[in-house]
Amino acid sequence: MTHMFLNGQAMKAGLFHHRLQDAPLVRKTRTAPCHRALLRGVERPAGREVN
Repeated sequence: MTHMFLNGQAMKAGLFHHRLQDAPLVRKTRTAPCHRALLRGVERPAGREVN
């Protein structure tokens, strides 16, 4: 099984979430406090560690 991290419109209540309805949810989680999620363009999410 391929695991994927979702953000933005694919998340629960997002515009594209309906496309994932048949996919099993492995778990809900949060980004660690020492990390920040960034958006680099429309289709390229990124992350970085902060102090």
